[in-house]
Amino acid sequence: MQPAIRTQAQRRPAALPIVALIAALTLVFAFLVPTQNEAHAAELEDVITDVQTDGSVAPGDRFRVDITWEVPDSAQPGDTFSMQLPDELLPMKESFEVLDPDGNVIATAEVVDGAVVFTLTDYVADHTDVSGTAFFWLEVSEDAEPGDDVTIEWNLDDSVKIEIEEPGDGDWVNDRDKGQKHGTYYPESGIVEWIVMGPLGYDEVTFVDEAQEGQTFVCDDLRVEIWTLDDKGHWDSSELAENHDVTCTETLVEGTIYDVPDGKIGALIIPTIVPEGVEVVENKATVSVTDQTDEPGAETVVTDAGGEGDGDQIVTPSPTPTPSETPESPEPSETPGSPEPSETPESPAPSETPESPSPSPSETTDAPAPPPEDDNPKSPRLPRTGTSALMTLGLGALLVAGGATALIAARRRA
Repeated sequence: MQPAIRTQAQRRPAALPIVALIAALTLVFAFLVPTQNEAHAAELEDVITDVQTDGSVAPGDRFRVDITWEVPDSAQPGDTFSMQLPDELLPMKESFEVLDPDGNVIATAEVVDGAVVFTLTDYVADHTDVSGTAFFWLEVSEDAEPGDDVTIEWNLDDSVKIEIEEPGDGDWVNDRDKGQKHGTYYPESGIVEWIVMGPLGYDEVTFVDEAQEGQTFVCDDLRVEIWTLDDKGHWDSSELAENHDVTCTETLVEGTIYDVPDGKIGALIIPTIVPEGVEVVENKATVSVTDQTDEPGAETVVTDAGGEGDGDQIVTPSPTPTPSETPESPEPSETPGSPEPSETPESPAPSETPESPSPSPSETTDAPAPPPEDDNPKSPRLPRTGTSALMTLGLGALLVAGGATALIAARRRA
């Protein structure tokens, strides 16, 4: 009888599909189960407790917003709270920080999709009762319609409505009969532009402007211009002056613009770095023509943004070390006396020599026994990172390799 011939299908070990299935499930599990360090930031509600506005709200105007905030002790680094702005109100600064009295950053603020979003830092991880204030400036869009209401929203159901006002100087006519000065602050660059303007009707105008209160003129960006005015005397367009002898240092701008066309005026635009921490800056200039000298001055608000806050430091008490017990010194043992020699009997038989008494062992105080060694000492636990998924992938690979080995062994046995 011929032996039965096994086909390839008959020789295939049944365990291989099971091993492959386990390996596949292990790989899927590695991707689906999150690792321990994955955290999800929360959007906190009821953090902003008060909102105040100050200033005119007409197209082109700027006004200040002040908020008071308080985060719960359960807040974690990365959590956020925010304030939603309408399209008609434009933040003057795109980002800023909220600091504690020591300069530590409690939160960062950034304008995202029309909202001012505050993101908490690690400060809240080791502080409780964290609270404070913040402020920023908004500019009313030129497209805003006077009489319309715009809404600023925060938390779930808190908001404030603001009515867009009529421009205060819409009908004002500037007769330009004397020298004038104006300032505008740009928070993103920290620069104020001082604009000094000569009177109308003179073909030459001389300027002298000294930096004040620690201000620094940025001479590379100084502009000497000729202005065209509209029918109400307001700026309409400008071009660089071709004939002038204006000079600039960090603290002084002076010189004359010549050949000013009839119906136009000469003007200087002086970019200036202002000191940190000030809220209002001022400047004064001297403007001279053939028959008059004026000393126009101006001030402008530093439309910055920022915030301050504080919290109670969490103090973690350090464990008090337990003093080790010092073992008592053992008392010295008594040295036993020498044994007396035994008397030898007169019998001819040799006497048995008595055994010498062994000295008593000294009593030694037991030293503290060392702690028993663990047969399987534990290695220090490392923080879990994304590498746990890699370890799982490696386990899956080993299972696949094991299945392949089992298949080869089964074929050899066949």
